Amino acid sequence: MKKIAVLSIMVHDRNSVSRVNQLLHEACDDILGRMGVPIKSHDLSIISIIIETGDDVFNHLIESLQELPGVRVKYIQE
Repeated sequence: MKKIAVLSIMVHDRNSVSRVNQLLHEACDDILGRMGVPIKSHDLSIISIIIETGDDVFNHLIESLQELPGVRVKYIQE
């Protein structure tokens, strides 16, 4: 069963940006919306994601993102 979730991703390490984008691309069929905001004054990027997916894909995405250096993830899941 698919669930809807909202993810907030904060990227502090520019070296992790390409891997974050790769992981999001891998889940692109399940992503309903995405907004990214670079905050140059803090050397930070914030990405908000709305995703509708199954537990396996969701858990894999969250775990993979959390393993990256300089990346923090918070989420609200239905």
